[in-house]
Amino acid sequence: MACMSVATGAAPAVRQDRLLAGQLEATSDSSERGGNIGVAPTGGPAIGKTQWRTLAEIFDRKWSVFVLLILRKQTKRFKALQRALHGVSQKVLTATLRSLERDGLVSRTIYPTVPPKVEYALTDLGCKLAGHLATIGAFAVANRQRIDAVREQFDRKAAPRSDESSMTQAPAATPRP
Repeated sequence: MACMSVATGAAPAVRQDRLLAGQLEATSDSSERGGNIGVAPTGGPAIGKTQWRTLAEIFDRKWSVFVLLILRKQTKRFKALQRALHGVSQKVLTATLRSLERDGLVSRTIYPTVPPKVEYALTDLGCKLAGHLATIGAFAVANRQRIDAVREQFDRKAAPRSDESSMTQAPAATPRP
């Protein structure tokens, strides 16, 4: 199953993104919120450590985002996913798919054929997340040149020049008479 609901329902996601982009407030008083440090929409509850940890666990896996974006377009078999992900090993892809299935983002369907046919698809929850990831991806593509230019400017400022490095060194000690 491809994520039709995400593709046809782009307007609510954009509205939600605008809401979050314009109205986020940092919450950092851990004593008031029982250890919660996070970002919350104005008037909403703070995101606690556990929620951040869950989010970090999903995105910490190198291939998760790519798998979600590929499955957003259509259901795939294992080898088709592996081919689409150029360079991922069978072991790593298997671990990634199992983790995404455990998180409720990917479903695995086994068909009783010889040899067994196994397909991977996004769940409703996976479709929602993949829609947001596609929005982030579109932002990255649209702003790639700006990001590259800012990086180059930063690197030029941060890179020590040979004449500057000699000026920043401590002066040599003068011998005492």
